[in-house]
Amino acid sequence: MVKTITAEELFRKVKAEEALVLVDVRAEDKYNHFHIEANTVEDINVPKTEIFTFEDEVEKVIPQLPKNKGMIITCTTGNSATKCANILADRDYDVTVLEGGITAWKEYVSNESIERMWEEFKRIHPNAPEQYEAWSFGNSKQMADELAELVVEGTKTATSSNYTLYEIEDEPLPMVGLHNIILDGEGMAVAVVKTTSVKVVPFNKVTEEHAYLEGEGDRSLHYWQEVHKEFFENELKEVNQDFHREIPVVCETFELLYKNETSHRELLS
Repeated sequence: MVKTITAEELFRKVKAEEALVLVDVRAEDKYNHFHIEANTVEDINVPKTEIFTFEDEVEKVIPQLPKNKGMIITCTTGNSATKCANILADRDYDVTVLEGGITAWKEYVSNESIERMWEEFKRIHPNAPEQYEAWSFGNSKQMADELAELVVEGTKTATSSNYTLYEIEDEPLPMVGLHNIILDGEGMAVAVVKTTSVKVVPFNKVTEEHAYLEGEGDRSLHYWQEVHKEFFENELKEVNQDFHREIPVVCETFELLYKNETSHRELLS
């Protein structure tokens, strides 16, 4: 059985600036989309299919893989990494598998960034409440990144959501005074905001002022209606409901209290 390392253990090694060799066995496109980076980490991408050929070609070598260094093997969830590590271990490579793979790494780093940001915020605001929510905007990495950036810039001080989903999921509405940690598309904490108002209004009664405060596009009501109509239509379709122009919308405004402009890579350096 090959050695394993948890995401937390790996994170501590990276923060301690240990020299590490990480071999990511996912396909190149997935690797390019996201992989673990840090100043003292040597990143190598060798797709698992290339390593699997070791089973049939005893003399085969992969020049990128060092025989004289320990390597941490990772994939999406850890399964492929374990198979690859077993093959490499049989050929005398020093290998360790990242438990849970990139999925576990992202979850741990996200949670760590959330806890760290709240601790930093509490040092500046010792009277802040103990409770907070952490979430990202939208339904895609790109949307979460773009809207989180608008918050950090101070452009976006409002958001709106589908009231129907709160009803279906029996979730409480946001409350005035609620502190929220805003996450980017990678789940990294970038800002703390406080909810300042919450109103439920029909879609066709959302005001020009609220659309402007949302800070998206040209900040017009027309732009807001176009974008949110499509967004709400897709959400309602998933719960077998139809969009109409009087659906209730939760209009929330918030105040930016704290922001972190440090990049993900810098946080690990």
